[in-house]
Amino acid sequence: MSIARVFLKLLFVAAGVLTISWSVSTYQRVFPFRDLEAVGSRISLGETFQPSVLEGVEPDADRAIAAADCNTPAIRSAVFVKVQLYEIKGGETDRLALNKLSSDLRGAIRKSISCSPYDPFFWFVRYWIEVSSSGVSEKALRYLEMSYETGPNEGWIALRRNRFALAVFPSLGSELQKKVLTEFSELVDAGFVDLAAANLAGPGWPVREQLLARLADVGRYNREQFARLLEDQGIRVDIPNAEPRPQRYWN
Repeated sequence: MSIARVFLKLLFVAAGVLTISWSVSTYQRVFPFRDLEAVGSRISLGETFQPSVLEGVEPDADRAIAAADCNTPAIRSAVFVKVQLYEIKGGETDRLALNKLSSDLRGAIRKSISCSPYDPFFWFVRYWIEVSSSGVSEKALRYLEMSYETGPNEGWIALRRNRFALAVFPSLGSELQKKVLTEFSELVDAGFVDLAAANLAGPGWPVREQLLARLADVGRYNREQFARLLEDQGIRVDIPNAEPRPQRYWN
């Protein structure tokens, strides 16, 4: 092989390496938080990750929070990662590490709300952090109220928010109570009967009559599925417009 051909071959190889390097660099600039957003998206759908996975994307979460600009999808994913880490490590005895994580989460929420002040998820997380660290207070309840005010009909947030709101129901103002009751009925109407039943039997039990009264306008199928689920759990309540299950007599 001639020297010219060898040189040409090496030139093509070098060009290929440079092209790949440029492509990777460009991709990282255009999609700097791809892994973080992938994990955050799956957390939002209810998936739980091992701490090692969350810690693997935590540096990206910190970068997204510290960035001067507002990359809302990345910041939202950063909050999901921080929240799940806090939930997983909440029972650890290393208070210094837990306090740092709590501080990081508070910083993430401050950045989140400054970028997206009308995002109900961020306000709900702010409420959750405040209650987790300092208990129920007027300040915490204002955060919960902001979550409902900015997103009263956010189904995926309701999956968690409704239970927390029912736990402090007597402390809520009348308008916010109405929103919480409506949210409960919407959970049943959307087919989340397992979750709604747990909310009723748990924190919602003291106000069960108000909750059940809201089911009068829920679709018949889901209303009766809800009634049967409660009956199977040994919980007997009167649900508006729900057909009673036929009695079975055994010999």
